[in-house]
Amino acid sequence: MSPSLVPAFCEAAGLKHDVKERAERLMDLYRIKWACIALNEFTAKGARRREFAGAGEPDRRASQLAKAQALMREVSI
Repeated sequence: MSPSLVPAFCEAAGLKHDVKERAERLMDLYRIKWACIALNEFTAKGARRREFAGAGEPDRRASQLAKAQALMREVSI
């Protein structure tokens, strides 16, 4: 979810101000989590899994790194 959409979502869901703040912080944590998941491509286990699945795209690591960087740019912590 785009950071700009979090306040609108919280308002539509009828969440109070303190809950909105927690939701926004949680979104940052989820972005960090997904950035780490994207970077699994760089671990030995992730490479073996990708090899086993037959998904050996040559630019896969560059793509995953770009995704992780994009997610981290959205983090406001």
